[in-house]
Amino acid sequence: MTPVFPVSALGDGETTVCRIGTVEVLVSRVDGRYYATSARCPHAGQSLAGGRLQGCELRCPLHAAVFDVRDGRCLRGPSDEDLQRYRVVIDQGRVCVDVDATR
Repeated sequence: MTPVFPVSALGDGETTVCRIGTVEVLVSRVDGRYYATSARCPHAGQSLAGGRLQGCELRCPLHAAVFDVRDGRCLRGPSDEDLQRYRVVIDQGRVCVDVDATR
């Protein structure tokens, strides 16, 4: 588990990208819960940092693929692959992500 930032650093409906070792992770906060997925769209490798989060759906800024950040599922193409999902734990007021434990 790697602490990435304090829980207060990310508001509801917001995302941020962080790097844990060599892994780029997108952390999203939806309805007070934190989710972590791969930070690049599997379709064309585009960073999802500029993607728009509406509810639990994140839209890729390049070709508008839509993913559910709660489980990484691809909801609409052009991507046909899901995002990798990582385990998130809140520990002593910090968001911690485990890139070695996928979900």
